[in-house]
Amino acid sequence: MRFLQGIAVGGQWGGVTLLLTESASSRNRGLAGSFCQMGVPIGVILGNVAFLVASASMSATSFGSWGWRVPFLFSALLFPVLAFIQLRFEDTPAFKELQAQRAASPSAAAKSPLLAVIRQHWRPILFGAGLLFACNSIFYVSISGLLDYGTRALHLDRNGLLLIVLISSAVNVGIIMLSGKLSDRLGRRPLILVGAVILTLWAFPMFWLVDTASLGLILVAVTVGGFGSSLIYGPLAAYLSELFRPEVRYSGASLAYQLASILVSGGTPFLMTALLAATGTSASVSAFLALMALCTLGSALLLPETIGAKASTAAAAAAAAATPAPSA
Repeated sequence: MRFLQGIAVGGQWGGVTLLLTESASSRNRGLAGSFCQMGVPIGVILGNVAFLVASASMSATSFGSWGWRVPFLFSALLFPVLAFIQLRFEDTPAFKELQAQRAASPSAAAKSPLLAVIRQHWRPILFGAGLLFACNSIFYVSISGLLDYGTRALHLDRNGLLLIVLISSAVNVGIIMLSGKLSDRLGRRPLILVGAVILTLWAFPMFWLVDTASLGLILVAVTVGGFGSSLIYGPLAAYLSELFRPEVRYSGASLAYQLASILVSGGTPFLMTALLAATGTSASVSAFLALMALCTLGSALLLPETIGAKASTAAAAAAAAATPAPSA
C-alpha cells in the first residue's frame, strides 16, 4: 500500500504544484505553491487525530487487533475531493499557451518530455532533489522514527508523542505559508539557505533534548526542527517549477521531488533504527541529519535564484549553474 501511495503522490504532486503556481501571478507563486506543501502537515494532523481518537475509544487489545485499520478506511472519504479536482479544474494559462504553440507547429512537440528533461536537465533534477534532503529526513525522523525510539528506548507514552507531532505540525502549517509568502519578496534561495543552516546547527541539540525523555523538551526539539524544515519546504513548490522550461516542467519538478523521496524519505526510519542499533547512541542520527542539511545547503548554493525571472530564463540559468565549465 505504501508503494501504491508513492505512485499516487508521484503522479499528483507535480500537477497540483503547477496548477497552483502557474495559475498565480509572478508575485504570488511562492504563496500559491505553499498551499500544496501545507497538505503534508495537515495530513499528519488529520492522521494523528484519527489515531488518537481510535485508540482512546477502544481497548489496547482491540486497537492492536483491528482498530488501527479504521483510520485508514476513513481516509477513503478524501477520494471525492481528489476526483473533483481531477475532473473539474481547468489547465493553467501556461499549459494552454504551450498547447497552442504545439498545435501551430506539431513538428516542434517533444515526443517524450521525460527523456528530454533527463537528458538535458539532469543536474537541476539532482540538485533539486538535494533541496529536499534536509526537510525530508527530519520530517520522517520526527513523525516516525521518534515514535519508535521514544516508546522503545525512552519508554514514553505513544499518545504523548503523537500529541507532540500534532502540535508541531500545526505550527508548521503557518510557517510553510509564511515562508512561501516571504519567498515572493526575498527570493526562494534565502529561505532555503536559512532553513538548511538551522537544521545543520540543530541536528545535535535536537537529540540532546529528545534524550532527556521530557515531553516538554521533546516538543521544543521537534518544533524547532519543524521550523527549519518548513522554511525550506514552503518555497520549494514554486522554486522547483521555476527551474524548468514549461515543456518539461511537470516531468522535471516531479522527478526532483520524487527522487528525494526515493533516496531519503522512505528509508530514513529504517536507517535511524539501524544507526541506533549499530552505534548505541542518538549522535549517529544527529550526524545523519546534519549531513542531509549540508546536502540541501550545497544544492541551494549551486542553483540560481528564480524569483522575478521568466521561466525559460530561470531554467537556462539552472542548467548553466549546474554544468561544469569546459576545460581549457
